[in-house]
Amino acid sequence: MRPTDLPALQHDTGLLLLAVLLAGIVGIDRERTEHPAGLRTHILVCVGAALITMVDLSIAKAGGHIMGQIITGIGFLGAGTILRDNSGTTVRGLTTAASIWTVAGIGIAVGNGGVFAELAGVTTAIVFLTLALMDNLEPFINRNRRYQDLTFVIATDQEPLQRMGDALNILHNLGVRTGKFRIDPVQGGQIVHLTLRLPNSTVRDRVKPALETDPHIVHVEWAHPS
Repeated sequence: MRPTDLPALQHDTGLLLLAVLLAGIVGIDRERTEHPAGLRTHILVCVGAALITMVDLSIAKAGGHIMGQIITGIGFLGAGTILRDNSGTTVRGLTTAASIWTVAGIGIAVGNGGVFAELAGVTTAIVFLTLALMDNLEPFINRNRRYQDLTFVIATDQEPLQRMGDALNILHNLGVRTGKFRIDPVQGGQIVHLTLRLPNSTVRDRVKPALETDPHIVHVEWAHPS
């Protein structure tokens, strides 16, 4: 290594460490909430993107082509964090996939250095605040939705439609309208997936206690807890 290369090496090393710091801020939130991709994944994605970007910029003939492949590769990685249940109606992991894609963008910005590295810091702050604040705001927002999803377990494998009818009567007495529903067998009973239309947000608090008065219903759960 020539002495003239040392300042450049120190500069690039500093950028890689910055990528670790910024990705770590986002990854800590994902780790805290126990999502599929946590701290290590976000750091590796961001540092890798930063390194590839710096290599790309140092190769005159590359012209950004190597950098452009980062987004393609991240698309496959992000898809691995998206999970769909057996019925195909519930999808999880979209936010984590988006955070991985975003930290790749942060890594690219850090790899470019200068003002782009500063923008990477601003972006990290925006991402972290979005993830952290939404954890507290989403229950409040969902609480006021008129259409909400509910699941409950009927603890019997005999006459599930009759038991379902009893549950619907309880809901209708509260003024709740029911939409699409699905009944799946589980060990010792049936699990009912049901979409409700609430007349107002205050009725929501009465739904779960009312259903739990039925001795055949052993578990009631909102898709979006309050």
